[in-house]
Amino acid sequence: MKEPLLCLFTTLFQCAKDANDLKGTALEGKPEQVVPLVNNAVDTLRDPHWTPNLHVNKIATVAWRLIANKITPTGITDAEALPAPGICFWGEVYPTHKVGMILIPHNWPDLCVQSMYMQMGGLIFNASAAADFYFDRLKDGWSKHRSAAYESEFLKVLLDRGVELNQWQKSVRAAMPNGLDSLKPEARYDLQEVIPGDFLLIDNFYKTKGA
Repeated sequence: MKEPLLCLFTTLFQCAKDANDLKGTALEGKPEQVVPLVNNAVDTLRDPHWTPNLHVNKIATVAWRLIANKITPTGITDAEALPAPGICFWGEVYPTHKVGMILIPHNWPDLCVQSMYMQMGGLIFNASAAADFYFDRLKDGWSKHRSAAYESEFLKVLLDRGVELNQWQKSVRAAMPNGLDSLKPEARYDLQEVIPGDFLLIDNFYKTKGA
């Protein structure tokens, strides 16, 4: 018997299946505003010319492929439904299948205007969570530590450019002053290639091969 995972998403986050479902609602037209901005942000983070940090480039590339292959697709939702202002990853793992989604508040463009670097850092934080989901590391006890370490790597880039960090960003740097090198060996793993087709979309659930 399948757990009603997408019903949980619908109940908590009111995510629409596609843009047509948004017609006549307060979210109508939001995908056209949000999606290009998210794409550009991820593309900037994975490009070493714009973001000269190989760790950030690699995790952003993984996120790019997870999103493109609908392994951890993006969903636009009401900002009030999210636990924090900004992008949020939600994943659930079951013995036979799992579902993950990168949730984007409909007002993300406004949040980027207010604090672009905070939102970019949050994007990297949640890209790490999406990678953990894909590589079956989400429940190993180190996921949030890895996310913070990747965000700290991004903050290194900002510091090198003379950007003044806010209190939250300073706390991330204090916790992970050396980025990924701040992690214990058991918390680290090598990111492998994301292979399209590694997950199969079956009855609206992401099911692993052989399950």
